Amino acid sequence: EGSVQVYVNDENYSYLRLAFVNARVPVRRAWVRSTAPGSPEIALRRSGGAWEAADDTPLDRGGEGVTFIVESVQGERLESSVVIPAHPSIPSTFDLAVQFEDRDPPVGGACEFVPPGVVFDDRATAWPIPAAVNHATLAAGRVLFAGDAARTTDVMTGEGIGQAVLTGRLAAEAILGAGAGASAGDAVAAHYRREVRRELLADHRMSAVLGRLLARPLLARGAVRVVGLNAFTRRNFVRWMFEDEPRAVALTPRRWHRAFLRRPAPF
Repeated sequence: EGSVQVYVNDENYSYLRLAFVNARVPVRRAWVRSTAPGSPEIALRRSGGAWEAADDTPLDRGGEGVTFIVESVQGERLESSVVIPAHPSIPSTFDLAVQFEDRDPPVGGACEFVPPGVVFDDRATAWPIPAAVNHATLAAGRVLFAGDAARTTDVMTGEGIGQAVLTGRLAAEAILGAGAGASAGDAVAAHYRREVRRELLADHRMSAVLGRLLARPLLARGAVRVVGLNAFTRRNFVRWMFEDEPRAVALTPRRWHRAFLRRPAPF
């Protein structure tokens, strides 16, 4: 049956999202430990059917690497000796070279679930919304990836329909603009990658920075006060937040125009 594997699935502005797969018995708790001598165990937190490594863990913030400790719902605890690189490329799957026994009766008595974790008996069939266009594979051979497949969701709002429409249009324009010939596929892919990054990368980075800032209570309260000053600030904050104008428009002069925040809203 093989070993338990850890799948690093998604990066958000303040955590890495993980999933444990191929476990003979569901995982109840999990920890990471830096390879540095004397390093403590750091608990991973549950998030629905997945796990999160916060940005203050060695796995996310860089370093020499980590090892995983996993505990089954039956109480069996295993520590893998496999060193996982800190901040691995995403997505990545690593074999932990350990596997639970399906014990009857379970170690320590009845099977115990620790709130608020929800443990699934079967394979995971739902994943976090992808929001990492800066790490996305946008083209492979003659295939162009758009929308969620290109991980274009906005990390602040979770909105992705506008980005899906935009990347679909950019893909169509790249295909229509390519000439004939053996190198046409490469030209299409290069054009598409360039245009997607030109349209979305600055906005993604701005959203990630704002997310980190607004995670601090003092800054978040200050931002809410500024937004709520008057009808003008409230109205135009909403238009900016939900991208009637690009998120990073102030930092990208090529997108400035005379009708800023005065164009009809899309429906």
